[in-house]
Amino acid sequence: MSSPRTIVLITRVAVILLLATIAFLVFSPYPGLERFIGLTDLEAHALAMFALSCLAQLSVPWMRRRDIATLCLCLAGLIEIVQPYFSRDGNLLDFLVGGFGVFMSVAPMMVEEVRRRAREKGRRVKRSRFDVSASAPGSSRTIQSAAPPPSV
Repeated sequence: MSSPRTIVLITRVAVILLLATIAFLVFSPYPGLERFIGLTDLEAHALAMFALSCLAQLSVPWMRRRDIATLCLCLAGLIEIVQPYFSRDGNLLDFLVGGFGVFMSVAPMMVEEVRRRAREKGRRVKRSRFDVSASAPGSSRTIQSAAPPPSV
């Protein structure tokens, strides 16, 4: 099995390759290159930001997930701002779909974080000392009486 250092190194290389591919597809003078692999423009934006966000979370494990997602959203916005300078069109819908891709990569982790916090700091149910189920024989909680047991 690979060590964590190896996995981080591999994902960093993958992030660099993915960024180079995104830069080529986004800034090339040939719009519609994503159609050669069977994707529409919106699908390509969502998939690119999803993959970038997932790989970035593995490649920089010391950064918070929300910071990585924010950086990916900033990159999606920067792409749409810079595209008109490269004979392409900047589109708000492309940015929103890219943001959806980032959200889809972070959403399962956010749900797991909420579940972990609920397990750690979950409300403990306080039972009444008169609760019948709490004093049932064989239950883990038994009611302690205030008086000592009678001596024989």
